[in-house]
Amino acid sequence: MELKFDVIKGQKFEVGRTINPFLCDCKECDFLNCPKKNYAVKTRQHIYKVKEFISAYAIDLKSCRVLTSELIGEFLECFRFPKGTYWDLADYGAKIRLVSFNRRGSEVVRGTINTQTGEIWDYDLSSRQYALSERISKGISEVYEFIMKSNKKGKEVSAK
Repeated sequence: MELKFDVIKGQKFEVGRTINPFLCDCKECDFLNCPKKNYAVKTRQHIYKVKEFISAYAIDLKSCRVLTSELIGEFLECFRFPKGTYWDLADYGAKIRLVSFNRRGSEVVRGTINTQTGEIWDYDLSSRQYALSERISKGISEVYEFIMKSNKKGKEVSAK
């Protein structure tokens, strides 16, 4: 999936507004006043929906029975992780680990999600991390439902 950014709504430009250097080419600009109103806006990375992931990778999903690590990496772009929480793959993509770092800088595994069944193992998940793991689990089940439906349709077509 391509990298897209969404504009954050409800921004006020009275305090600390700056010129967007990619849009502005006029010579009268300083960093506070632009006659063309080309002010920089705050953006956030676009979070895709699971249905968008399925439609983008439908051909790859129809040909596989288990999610590969490349597909899992693309699948995890559909979720916004809480601050300080990251994902890591374990057992060659069979598990998604939710990881945070302690004060010493070492990784601490907070929980794991099985990529084949969607089962959640909660070691030390906060409430936001657990809600994220439930959303990931539901997304995994949606992807596998699509895989099962597409495989079923393929068998029906080949049987006739």
